[in-house]
Amino acid sequence: LDLIGATAIVSIRSYAELIDGAAAALACELAILDVNLGPGSPSGVEAYKWLQRQNFQGEIVFLTGHAHSHPLVREARTLPHVRVLEKPVDGRTLESLVGGQ
Repeated sequence: LDLIGATAIVSIRSYAELIDGAAAALACELAILDVNLGPGSPSGVEAYKWLQRQNFQGEIVFLTGHAHSHPLVREARTLPHVRVLEKPVDGRTLESLVGGQ
């Protein structure tokens, strides 16, 4: 997970770190979430839901390397106010995301 604020990037390696670093995460303007955080981990979709429950006001972008048919990717595409980008993500696309903040 990468959360981008006005002057800093907060990199969070797990769902547990997201909860522990809530204040820093919620102060960010952009959250870039990987749809699949690995076996046994809550998914990026779960991180999205947590951010929404905390009234996160920033933009949320999902990254995925999975096919469109993966259940988490299908779910991410139905969530309101998100973008889903497929990896590898073009550098210009990332620059426009971060530059827009």
